[in-house]
Parts: sequence; C-alpha cells; structure tokens
Amino acid sequence: MLRLFLAPLLASLALSGPALARDVTGSVAYRERIALPAGAELLVVLNSPFGQVAELRSTPEGQVPLPFTISTEDPGPLTLRAALFSGGAQEWLTAEIPVPEGAANVDLGALDLKRHVPLGFASTMKCGDRLVDVGFAGEAARLRVGAQVIELQPEASASGAKFGDGAGNGFWSKGNRATVTLGGSDLPECVPVISPTLPLVARGNEPGWVLTLAHEGVVYSGQDGTKWEIALPAATEDDGSTLFDSGDGTLIRVTESLCRDNMTGMPYPYAVTLSHQADGTAPDLSGCGGDPRAILAGVWQLVDLPGVTLPEGVQPTLEFAGDFISGAAGCNRFTGGMSLSGEGLSLTPGGMTMMACEEPQMQLEAAYIDRLGRVGLFDIDEAGRLVLLVDGAPGAVFAR
Repeated sequence: MLRLFLAPLLASLALSGPALARDVTGSVAYRERIALPAGAELLVVLNSPFGQVAELRSTPEGQVPLPFTISTEDPGPLTLRAALFSGGAQEWLTAEIPVPEGAANVDLGALDLKRHVPLGFASTMKCGDRLVDVGFAGEAARLRVGAQVIELQPEASASGAKFGDGAGNGFWSKGNRATVTLGGSDLPECVPVISPTLPLVARGNEPGWVLTLAHEGVVYSGQDGTKWEIALPAATEDDGSTLFDSGDGTLIRVTESLCRDNMTGMPYPYAVTLSHQADGTAPDLSGCGGDPRAILAGVWQLVDLPGVTLPEGVQPTLEFAGDFISGAAGCNRFTGGMSLSGEGLSLTPGGMTMMACEEPQMQLEAAYIDRLGRVGLFDIDEAGRLVLLVDGAPGAVFAR
C-alpha cells in the first residue's frame, strides 16, 4: 500500500518541481587577423521579450574562436548577444541571434563578431542598479548618468585611468571594472554591458529620405527616387560627434543628442547630417536617427500627474523593456504592452494585482492607469524628464 501511495505523490512532486535548465552553446570569432589582448572579457547574454534572463562573463585564456555555454530555465522565445571588452570598452559584438523555443539544449554554432562602432559615448557600464555612459575626448572623459553629463579631467593614479571634476564626481577605470563616484559617494562596482549601435537608421523630411548605416554598408533612399550604396567608411571622433568620411564626397555625422522629427515631434537619440557630393549636386540633409525605445528603456518614477494630487509616500513607476511595460500604479503592480511608430506612442496597461489600499491610493491608481491608456506621444524636457503627452498636453511626468 505504501508503494501505491508514494508513486503518484512522487510523480506529482516531479511535475510541480522547478523548471530544468537548458544549455545554449556556441562559439564567437572575428575574421580579422588581430590578437585578442590580455585581460579581454567575453560577455554573453540571453534576453526574453521582458528583459535579460541570463548572463555569462568570462576571461578567455586563448584566441578566437571562443566557445561558450550559458544556461537558462526560460523556454523562450529568447535572443542571444555576445561581446568582447578590453579595458572596459566594447570592441566586438555579434548580431542579435534568435534562440529556438523549448526545453532542449541548443547549439548556435559559430557566431561572427563585428567591430563595434561607438556613437557618442564609448561604453555603457552597470553600477549596481544604475547605468552610466562613459566617453573620452582627448585626455578628458565624459560621464553621463541619466540626463546629467559630467566633464572629467585626468587625475594621478597608481593604477588604471582616473578622472575627476574636483566636485566629488569621478571615474576610475581598472581593466574591465570601474569605480564611479557621484557627489562624493562611490556606486557599486561597475561592469561593462552590451550597447549595440549598428545598424542605425536615420530619416529626414522635406525632401523625405532614409539612410541605413550597417557593417555591410551604407544605403540611401530618397523620396525623389535617388538611391545609392557605399561601403561603411571608418568612424572617427570629431568634436563630440562620430564622423563617417568616404573620402570621395560622402560625409555622415552622427551626434548623440536628443533630436525631434520636425513633422511628428517624435524624439530620437541621434542627430544625423549627410553630405553626398559625388556628383556635385546633392544638397546637405539633416534628420534624426536611432530607435526611440533607447530613450524610453529603463525605470521611471512618476513626479507629476496633472490634475491629480500624489499622496505622500506613494511612488508610482513605469518601466519600458522592449515592447512591454510594467510598474507600480500606487497600490498594485501592472504589466502591459506598448506600440511605438513614427507617428506616436501607445500604451496598453493589462494585467494587475488585486490588492486593496487606502482610498487616496486607489484613486491615484485609477487615474494613473487611465492616463497611461490615453497616451499618444512622448517627449523629454530640458531636465531630462519623460513627458507622456495626452491630446498634445502633458499627461504624466517622470524622472529617472
């Protein structure tokens, strides 16, 4: 009788146990005959539509190709990306690779690494739960935290490269790790994270045009029917911008600064100018480039809901991850989706927990969720705050 009782019990426990991990394997290599420097770091990440689900960091002992095995309990759908860092700077990067759904192990085979082309800030680092961007211009360094950009000068150091501003802010690079100091306080140890830049799509109006910069080349298409293609020129830093100069009449300048489409008002992360004078007749063009999702990504805290009083101590939030949103609404947590096009932004709050709170919180929550559902566009104000627009007017304002 005991055996008859234990059999279905053990089967039930097995079915309700934790999901089994699966391995995703492969290797990465670049085709250029360049030796991998000592101290380089390989980073492999797995992402779901909701964000990162697994991360692998290792210090290679040999040269490319470099094998990897990363494990996850998430059955998918997933994507994988790998990068090589040297001195904290991203040097090589793979494309985003789809990982098949299911519980079975997956071998992705050999993946190609392409030379990373930085646009604006050279590296993105994660310091605890905060992201910071680091760039260099000559001997100086620039640190970006949220909307704040801090100019830093070299300082004496027994090891690594150290920069500061004399006002309690600094950056101290130690190989592939760094220490960031803000207002005299050190953030948790900083590690580099993957920050892809190419392909970059730029657009302009009057006349309409589209430009795509990719490792495979540059492709231009104009509203007037003009089309041309060239190889991707080498990138150089020029007065805070990234310059692509073909040497025979094509000059593309990419500047990492907020750029608004002059027809829709949609914000983009890059301003792009183009000169293509191979035939001596093409006009200079200006437009915006990049993915607006890069501006939205991350967690924002509500600071103003026009027409509604925020109860003291209540901090609604909004997080963007790919095409999904989530956050705290005042009492309950919510999830949902978003749709972003060249014309605007649409949010669709969906699932929500079912807790009951004090009436002021519940009233705020109802107003907040209603406001999110009526968003039509977004903007970034001079203070770096996110402004969600409802019928063309500020409907909700957030700070990082």
